Amino acid sequence: TFHFSGISSMNVTLGVPRLKEIINAAKLISTPIITAKLECDNNKVAARIVKAVIEKTTLGEVSKYMKEVYAPGSCYISVELDMDAIEQLKLNVDVHSVRRSILYGTKGIAKNA
Repeated sequence: TFHFSGISSMNVTLGVPRLKEIINAAKLISTPIITAKLECDNNKVAARIVKAVIEKTTLGEVSKYMKEVYAPGSCYISVELDMDAIEQLKLNVDVHSVRRSILYGTKGIAKNA
């Protein structure tokens, strides 16, 4: 499971305000937290894979660097992916999936290559 254990200062929207968010399908949820019970809850690798599928990942989180390059007659963005971070997060991300996400304007990196 994914939760904030031991963090007593974590404010979570409960009760009627939370019901209103759900019923009104609020786009901006006050405290976007999901608690889910996994069928096989003793497998950390499987838990990381499930987390990677449902959690939004930005390019900045899986890049060693991103820089704008201005050259005569052209400009581009140079990105070096952090393959160690990608492996540790159990993401199905490579150069091709990042390129597709940039070209087609998806929010977050496409996880299913």
